[in-house]
Amino acid sequence: MDTMFLQEIEATVVTADVKGFGVLAAQLGPVEMGVELGRFYEHVAEHVTAEGGRVVKFVGDAVLSVFIGKKDHRAAALRAMLRALRARDAWLQESADAGRPLLDYTIGASCGPVL
Repeated sequence: MDTMFLQEIEATVVTADVKGFGVLAAQLGPVEMGVELGRFYEHVAEHVTAEGGRVVKFVGDAVLSVFIGKKDHRAAALRAMLRALRARDAWLQESADAGRPLLDYTIGASCGPVL
């Protein structure tokens, strides 16, 4: 096995996850689900990147992002979460007005050492 270069760093990891995804996925076709997930990913990523975070990956119905390299990564992550939650009602209303499925979500964070 090749030698791996690993580094431990303090960071805040934020995840946003669609509520009731299994039920929603059973109601929508794969293309429609893909379009709606794309909208969700963009919505969350907008708030993460606005506060200096980085989207690491999209995992099914979740967005995994990280805040590192700042003195106060915790505050930046909390600001991003607050931005997303403040925009959530308008985003959901826009979906309702357009007759789109409602992809409500939860968002959480964890701080500490990451590899």
